Amino acid sequence: MINNQIIESYLNCKYKAYLLLNGQLGLKKEYDLFYKEFLSKSKSKFMIMSNKILKST
Repeated sequence: MINNQIIESYLNCKYKAYLLLNGQLGLKKEYDLFYKEFLSKSKSKFMIMSNKILKST
């Protein structure tokens, strides 16, 4: 089944999309883990700040 993760993977690396479609996963690289953690923290900070702004208006 094609989902957002596979489409995003295909845009970055066709081989990774192929692996995902076939239920295989490669090893996570340190940068990938760092980037996902950074993205998660950034989204959380954004949500907190946007909620503060919305409450103050």
